[in-house]
Amino acid sequence: MKFILSCLLFYVAYTTTLAQPTSAARSFLETRFTQSIGPSDYTQFLRFADAFQPDGFSYSVMEGSHYAVYNVKLQQIKAIDIVSPQRDTAIKLVLTFRQPVEIAICDNLHGNKVATENRQTLALPLRNYREALHVQQALSNMDTMLDFRIRKQHADKSYPEMMPMPEIKARLVWLGKYPVTVQQYRTYCQAQQIPMPPAPAWGWHADHPMVGITWQEAKDYTLWLSQKTGQWFDLPAKQVWQYAALDNLEERVIDDVAWWGENAAESTQPVGQKLPNGFGLYDMQGNVWEWLDEPEDNKQRTAAGGSWDSHFAQCQWNSLTQLYPNGRDFSTGFRIVRYQR
Repeated sequence: MKFILSCLLFYVAYTTTLAQPTSAARSFLETRFTQSIGPSDYTQFLRFADAFQPDGFSYSVMEGSHYAVYNVKLQQIKAIDIVSPQRDTAIKLVLTFRQPVEIAICDNLHGNKVATENRQTLALPLRNYREALHVQQALSNMDTMLDFRIRKQHADKSYPEMMPMPEIKARLVWLGKYPVTVQQYRTYCQAQQIPMPPAPAWGWHADHPMVGITWQEAKDYTLWLSQKTGQWFDLPAKQVWQYAALDNLEERVIDDVAWWGENAAESTQPVGQKLPNGFGLYDMQGNVWEWLDEPEDNKQRTAAGGSWDSHFAQCQWNSLTQLYPNGRDFSTGFRIVRYQR
């Protein structure tokens, strides 16, 4: 996948800066690495995963009378090397996997698997050595082989990024720049050796806000983080959260700052994709309701800010809702606060 994106840069953008693949780019590269020998027969056939920002691709290549079918995830790739007997002859880029990958051996392009093999590499053909050098240079400038969906926060950040706030009642306060993400909550679950909660219909995505956890589970996360770092983390009080949500900028169009019922496509969305508020905080409106550290009221707890399935009137700086603390709601997550001890 990383090789495919880099080729896009060399052929289309003439730069070594990573760009998000578009439908046109995917079509171009699928054509580049697909060779036909008849109306429905191919010597090699490549297709991206069916997603706006795909995390992998499938590659089928004829080997004698059979096809070897690779399903490659970006995170599986360890290295990409140029292999060429001579500088001016056709060469290959060899993708080396972190661990052997199971390859299906099929009697035709469309399936009918007859065997499987474990392979450590995949060789993709290129035209010449000069072309391969450009692609290799682009790849060497990239420090990871991870998902590229987050613009503001990387999916591999294990702990929340905090933003300083003006003093509140003479107390120094830092608030999470984003809601706690799936990746960050997964780090906690792995450290505590506890299972992740049930996933929503759209599955777990590292850069999405964590959902489906109880109020107490959110509190347990802040306790764990406090013990791990020696700092004081908690859920924000209503006063702190609403102060942070109320910026001093002119009123903005809700679509510019929030994922809500009319634009979120019926699921959470990656954090940090909308505009921040005046304090540099993202997703304070919409995406997920956020648990607050408020006393129980009629056996319920308070959450703020609206979510991906909310009406725009619920996605305001002062929007609150009451939820049962032991309930698991896929529209509810949390953000953390850090206080000075």
